[in-house]
Formats: sequence, C-alpha cells, structure tokens
Amino acid sequence: MLDGRRRLIVVFVVAAFAVATWTGPMMGCTGSKTPAGVKSVGNAKCPVSGKPVGGSAKAPTFHSDFRGYRIGFMCPSCKGEFDSASGDKKLLLLNKALVSVKKPPVQ
Repeated sequence: MLDGRRRLIVVFVVAAFAVATWTGPMMGCTGSKTPAGVKSVGNAKCPVSGKPVGGSAKAPTFHSDFRGYRIGFMCPSCKGEFDSASGDKKLLLLNKALVSVKKPPVQ
C-alpha cells in the first residue's frame, strides 16, 4: 500500500497527464477537422493581438468558428476574448481576419 506522500505524487502525475491529454481538443486545437460548410479564413495574424497565429494559417492551433468561417488565434487568451465577445465585436474581428488575407468582409 502507498503511504500518503506517494499516493499524492501518483495522483498528481495521473491528473497532470489527463489534463495535458484532454485540454488540447477542448481548447480548439488542431486534431479536429473543420466541420462541413465551415471555411478556413487562413489568417496568419491573430485578429485580437495582431501577432502570428499559433500553428499555421491553414491549421491554427487555436481557433473558433463563426458565421461559417474558422478564425485562427495566437493563444487561448485571444480565443477566449473572441468567444466571450458580443456578436458585433465577433463580426468586426472576423472581418479584420478576412481583410488581412484579402478576402471580402461579410455583413
């Protein structure tokens, strides 16, 4: 039987592994395919921070889908800011991403 300290270490290691394994898909990481009818914007710069998108423009590490478009972000914080924004702010950021890759904005 494990003593208290060893049991705590084992629980911590197992929990850390579980979090590392499962937070990727929950954070919108690559690995999930783009749903049918959703077009990738292909933006290389994050519409929130203006910094390079995490991953690549074609397969961003962090992304959100809005109005039929997949938008890439630099980090989970930028993705979270987008996800919690109002519809008007999301539309503004979507159009910022579209214009950055010379695609027409949406209404």
